[in-house]
Amino acid sequence: MDAVVSEFEFDVSEHVRASSQVLRRTTQLRPFGVMSLIAAAYGVWIAWRGIQAGYPASTSLLSAAPWIVIGAVWWILVPYLHRRAASKISVTDPAARGAQRRVVDEAGFHSSGSGVALDLPWSAILRVDETDEFFLFFYNKNLAYYLGKARLSDDAIARVRELSRRVAAV
Repeated sequence: MDAVVSEFEFDVSEHVRASSQVLRRTTQLRPFGVMSLIAAAYGVWIAWRGIQAGYPASTSLLSAAPWIVIGAVWWILVPYLHRRAASKISVTDPAARGAQRRVVDEAGFHSSGSGVALDLPWSAILRVDETDEFFLFFYNKNLAYYLGKARLSDDAIARVRELSRRVAAV
C-alpha cells in the first residue's frame, strides 16, 4: 500500500489553527472551563439578586465582578495565550523552521524538518481525530501531531482515514 506524503514550508498560521483544534479536543481543560462558566453564571446571579433586592446596580455589579472576571479570564485569556505561544513556535522550536515532511504509512506517522525526524508507530498513537482542516495524531491525551488536509488529494485523505482506522481497532 502507498504512503501518504506531504511536503511543505512551515506555516505559522496553519500551526496556530492546528494547535487550537488540539486544545479543543483535550480533556485537561474541560473541568476548568466548566468551573469558569459556573463562576461567571454565579456572578451574574449575584448581580441579579442584588438588583432585585433593591441594591444599586453599581453595587450589585461590583460584588459580582470577580466571578465574572474569573469566567472571562478563562474563556478569553487562555485561548489568547495559547494562540500566542503557538504563533511563536518558529522562534522557540528550530525544527519548525523551513521545509517540512509528513508521511503516514503502514508503520505509522512520520515527521521531519530542519534536521529533526520523528517516527511514531501506530502502537504509540492513542487516537486520530479528523477535523475539516487536519488529521490530529494524538500520542497522549493532551498532545498531537497534525497533518494538514489542504495539501492532500481526496485519494490521500481517504488513505489516511484507512490507515488511521488501525488506531481505533487496537
